[in-house]
Amino acid sequence: MLKIRQLIKRVRACRTAEEERSVINKESAEIRNLSKDPNAPHKARNLCKAIYMQMMGYQTSFMQMSCINLLASSDFTEKRIAYSALPLVIDSTSQVLLLATSTIKKDLQNRDNPEIQALALNAVGDVCTPDMCREISMEVANIIQNTEDPNVKKRAACAGVVIIKNCPEMIDSYIDKIPLLLEDRTHSVCLSGIYLVLEMLNKKPNIIEKIKKYHSMFVKYEKSLLSVSYSPEFDVNGITDPFLQAKILEIMQYTAKDDKELIDELADLFVSVQSITESSKQTGYALQYEIIKAINNLNASSGMKSLSNNILGKFLSSNDYNLKYIALNTLKDVARKDLASVQKHRAVILEFLKDNDISLQKRALDLIYLIINKNNLKNITKECLIFLPKAEDEIKYELTKKLQDSIVKYSPSYKWEIDSLIKMVINSKGKIYEDVLSQI
Repeated sequence: MLKIRQLIKRVRACRTAEEERSVINKESAEIRNLSKDPNAPHKARNLCKAIYMQMMGYQTSFMQMSCINLLASSDFTEKRIAYSALPLVIDSTSQVLLLATSTIKKDLQNRDNPEIQALALNAVGDVCTPDMCREISMEVANIIQNTEDPNVKKRAACAGVVIIKNCPEMIDSYIDKIPLLLEDRTHSVCLSGIYLVLEMLNKKPNIIEKIKKYHSMFVKYEKSLLSVSYSPEFDVNGITDPFLQAKILEIMQYTAKDDKELIDELADLFVSVQSITESSKQTGYALQYEIIKAINNLNASSGMKSLSNNILGKFLSSNDYNLKYIALNTLKDVARKDLASVQKHRAVILEFLKDNDISLQKRALDLIYLIINKNNLKNITKECLIFLPKAEDEIKYELTKKLQDSIVKYSPSYKWEIDSLIKMVINSKGKIYEDVLSQI
């Protein structure tokens, strides 16, 4: 029997895939024979080798029962290896997984050793089935209620997310635990608590009234993150824990929705976030993007919409193509609720038709179709007809279709309509849908 390091060394020495398969098959056969004997030595070592084989892409389902047996081991090292192997060697749809439920439940109740609780909570997040969720839901909720260890508490919150995703009827068991997570000064615990709340809202939106009472808590937490002095543990490009800030900004879209007083309170907060993140690059852009989403989803004031437009304008004029792409996609969402705000960027959107990136051209084309109306029809049509001969064939087909719809819908006169359609047919150089041509 090879040790794990010897197996890895021998696999790496293989020159062909056939040699590798031969080594793995030989070792698998030996492990399979040993696994039949309940008193066989080196169970943990064999399970480690099975983990390695699984990572290499080989089937290791023959180690399922060995993994289940090692979960109940009193030795922490063996238990840790078994929990590491659990999501690899046992599929979440396997009936064998049900045999692990009692062990996981027992380990969740182990208050003497937080590390064992953490292992069991990880397993809940990795492989928990709906039946297992119902069985261990109360144990996970009790951990959130009783533990003081932030490492365990955050894992319990993440396990709660999986339980609610599989069994939404368990939400009531976790709602009263939310303050315990949100009031924790450990950032990772608060972040996992927000994920738990978001999953609750996703599964049962009508609980928003119960969540709204925590709105002031989110605002207070965000302000503290903005005012905190430099901390190397959480600092990313000069911004304190942007991951937590982004999630706080996201959840405030729900807690402040349809409440004018709360929305007005957020105006100053958004301005503060924008001013603090303005000098930062990618990290700051992520938070500014969350501000745009929040303003778009709230019935915001004109001042907040102006802030959103300014950020979008900065994204559109950036040299970073990712930001341009994000801005154009966001403008499509904004256009469904506030077309006037999108109209302000009309000139920039038209310029994107001349960009070399075809994905930006397509998104600009979608936006042009949304913003076109009687007042700007002539100007936009003129720009599109100039661009049409230079466009890629794929763009020509889409542009002529959308342009024809708009011209027919908003044309000021039949003469102008016919002249424009004829120019469009000529400039398309035959790259036009047959049904569009027949309509013309």
